[in-house]
Order: sequence, then C-alpha cells, then structure tokens
Amino acid sequence: AYTSCQYGRFTAFSAAAILIFRAELAGFLGIMLLYEILNERMYLWKNINRIKEIFVSGVISLIVFIPMTVIVDSYFWRRTLWPELEVLHFNVVLNKSSEWGVMPFLWYFYS
Repeated sequence: AYTSCQYGRFTAFSAAAILIFRAELAGFLGIMLLYEILNERMYLWKNINRIKEIFVSGVISLIVFIPMTVIVDSYFWRRTLWPELEVLHFNVVLNKSSEWGVMPFLWYFYS
C-alpha cells in the first residue's frame, strides 16, 4: 500500500500492526507517513482529501482493531487486557523495563 501511494490502506495496515502487535512501530511507520506528507509526493494544501482519507482510516482502525485485540487477548489471558497498554504501563509508569529478559536463556523455553 505504501509503495503504490495508497495512503488510506497504508494507514489502516499500519494501525493494525501497531495496535495488535508492537506499539514501537508507530515511530517507524509514523515517520514514513509524515515524510510523505512533507515530501513533494503529497502536498498538504493540494491533497486535503488524501489527508482526510488517512485520518478517517486511522480512526476506523482504532475503532476496529483495539476492541478486536482486547477481545482475543482477554480470552487467552482470561482477564480483560490490551497487551500494548500493559507493556506501556509496565515499562513507563512502573519503570520496570529492566526486569525484561533477566532469566537464563533456556528458561524461556521450558518455563
């Protein structure tokens, strides 16, 4: 979607990957989208409809993918949760990111 300049689809696919799998992708994919907005390929003042399409795709993706991942992950974890929010809370609010990966290498396979 990105290489064929379908920015609405790019936004929707990016939002799905960010909201379901890894929030860190927001930095990378957001920079790609921002580059396109600021670059000659997509003039902000000439392509207001394209900007609207990107915004609408992003909002629809939020409305669809957050509940979807909450439902699926809550089922498997047997409690209501959004994994990306839990990770953000653990790493940023509780400041416990240093506790990730402290077990011996094979522990992650046999635990």
